[in-house]
Amino acid sequence: MQNIIIETNHLTKDYKDMQAVSNVNLSVKSRRIYGFLGPNGAGKSTTIGMLLGLIKPSNGDIKIFNMDLSKDRLKILKNIGSMIEGPSYYENLSAYDNLKISAELLDLDDKDIDKVLKIVNLTKYKNKKTKQFSLGMKQRLGIAQALIGKPKLLILDEPTNGLDPVGIQEIRKLIKSFPEKFDMTILISSHILSEIEQIADDIGIINEGKLVFQNTLEQLRNSNPNKNLEEIFFHILKNGSDNND
Repeated sequence: MQNIIIETNHLTKDYKDMQAVSNVNLSVKSRRIYGFLGPNGAGKSTTIGMLLGLIKPSNGDIKIFNMDLSKDRLKILKNIGSMIEGPSYYENLSAYDNLKISAELLDLDDKDIDKVLKIVNLTKYKNKKTKQFSLGMKQRLGIAQALIGKPKLLILDEPTNGLDPVGIQEIRKLIKSFPEKFDMTILISSHILSEIEQIADDIGIINEGKLVFQNTLEQLRNSNPNKNLEEIFFHILKNGSDNND
């Protein structure tokens, strides 16, 4: 049986005037790309915030690498790389110097900087100030920052947001190579069905804080042979699904 990297049990987040996430049971398998899909405001960012220990759940449990996040938070986070709400960088510093700051914070060798620059195809721009980067280059730098600690789990929130078609294709190709090349598991969130369709092995659909579908992309396609994927997606958003794991 394939290892489960992320497992949540009735994960819930309540705010005073609303329930942002309600009884979500995620199951993210090892060395797979899990597409976390849903409309804006569906609960994706709140769920990711809880997975990273940035938001405290109101109820439920989170296990990552088969460890309880509430008890082993630091140990777990050492093995997670993330890019949330876009890349974070100092625009007056070069790509190399931005990564050097990240490396120093993680007590890593400078040679790791050159390795991740090569992975994201930024080696020839390493001495260029990031304020001169295109949006796609900035996204790749953000992914490099997430990779520098050699994570076992990579969490990316809308990594292709705002990119042109060429930039989207570059980022997509890069992410798809990670599971096999680096023995890595990836959770990628998006509100764009066509983007998740082209990158994910497994899909979780969240709507109004509830996980309304969770299974493989193939199972999603096969859930209603008479409809195309977009029609199936909107049907699930409207009516829910019986195909959850």
